Amino acid sequence: MMGMGALKALKELSLCCPEDVALAVFDELPGNESYSPEVTVVAQPEYEIGYRGAKMLIGQIENGEPAEPLAITLNAELRIRESTRLRIGTTRSHVRE
Repeated sequence: MMGMGALKALKELSLCCPEDVALAVFDELPGNESYSPEVTVVAQPEYEIGYRGAKMLIGQIENGEPAEPLAITLNAELRIRESTRLRIGTTRSHVRE
């Protein structure tokens, strides 16, 4: 949701994305394909995060005590879209003074 707010703020400031400001966010925006520009995202494995979290919680409930701190690394996917690409033939000539 913050990505939508950022796009709105850029528009209100008469800034162009990606010509003036590149924008990337975590997690897909609802209806991202309808935004202009489409926003670059770091897509996290939401199902896997939920599955592992639930499994850890169930283990804690069954054991009756808190689990030791645990670091889990999951792969994320960078989905590069229009909000971080400078179009060919485009310049940053309209930068505000």
